[in-house]
Amino acid sequence: MVWQKWFGRTSTVLSQGTFKQHTCSRRNGTSHLPTLSKEAFETMLTGRLFRSALLLTSGLLAVVQADTTPLTSNLNFESAEERAATTTFGYKEDGASWVIDSGAGLTVKVDQGTCDIASMIWNKAELQTWQRKSHINSGLGKINTSIESLKDKTIQISCKTPGLEHTYLFRPNENVIYMGTYHTKEYEMGNLRFIARLARKPMDNPMVPECKIDNMTAIEGHDVFADSKGITASKFYSGIPFIEDKVHGVTGDAGGVFFIMSDYAYERSVGGPFFRDMNNQCTEANELTLCMFSDHTRFEDYRYGFHGPYALIFNDGKQPAVSDVDFAFFQDLNLTGFVPETGRGSWTGTITDKNGVLSNSSVVVGFSNADAQYW
Repeated sequence: MVWQKWFGRTSTVLSQGTFKQHTCSRRNGTSHLPTLSKEAFETMLTGRLFRSALLLTSGLLAVVQADTTPLTSNLNFESAEERAATTTFGYKEDGASWVIDSGAGLTVKVDQGTCDIASMIWNKAELQTWQRKSHINSGLGKINTSIESLKDKTIQISCKTPGLEHTYLFRPNENVIYMGTYHTKEYEMGNLRFIARLARKPMDNPMVPECKIDNMTAIEGHDVFADSKGITASKFYSGIPFIEDKVHGVTGDAGGVFFIMSDYAYERSVGGPFFRDMNNQCTEANELTLCMFSDHTRFEDYRYGFHGPYALIFNDGKQPAVSDVDFAFFQDLNLTGFVPETGRGSWTGTITDKNGVLSNSSVVVGFSNADAQYW
């Protein structure tokens, strides 16, 4: 087996040590991924391979994938041509907000003082819930913001406070909000996530039914709920291992809203390829989340730096492909902490299974140090 992976130059020094056991919790129990002792590993593997934090698994990826099958009932959406005919790409000021028009049907309003998203209009429906905004965590409060049109017409909104920079990017005729988040020790927080708080009426379908919390009572903090029959629901039931989580989203009568992650979206996260976190909770709002870091079952120290790129895409309800967005333009941006392809290198090696230990099992090789993680 031959493997090859690209890394940022800031993370090519691999940590030494023994293997760790990764655990994936599930509703019906716990699945432990097999690990090898240091001695067994050195006996099994030959060739030029660093004795690093490698994770070899037997392909136990029994994961409940998010069911994003479109369940929309309003199929009278405008065509792409009709949307483009009635809108023009650009932005304008509206009081203390910026209003961005994608030129293809999406209109987004961003608060100038907080960088909160206050409105998302798609398929003639207001998707943003009125109770709370969409933002990093529960909102960053008063923050320095700016907006500019770049040479390629990309609209960039920069949100800066000491220790954190969040960026929104809008491209001509794309119904997408591109994002990236840079974080340092200067701004301490218990978690780092972007939450899109969507109104239930136009966007009522959760990722999986077990995330929908209607007519239920909290039985464990404010995270796990149960109905009168003892059936439980929780935001934690929406978790997908990072290695599988390229796209996740929700749908409703107004179409679909999905997060799409780039190849490097999780390199500054923690937990390795099989770690998973909450992606969706459907209560007063249908909350769609990208967790970049949290203390939920965490067993590694937090990694600071640039998280992303990632994107929030709006469509008519069908789960998009990763290729539906193009992150290539990030290479030409000067975003704090972002490592372009020109600043990356690669490692190449071979695994030789001379004792037939692996048989026909799938193998995942993981690298990690204090700066980054890859697999």
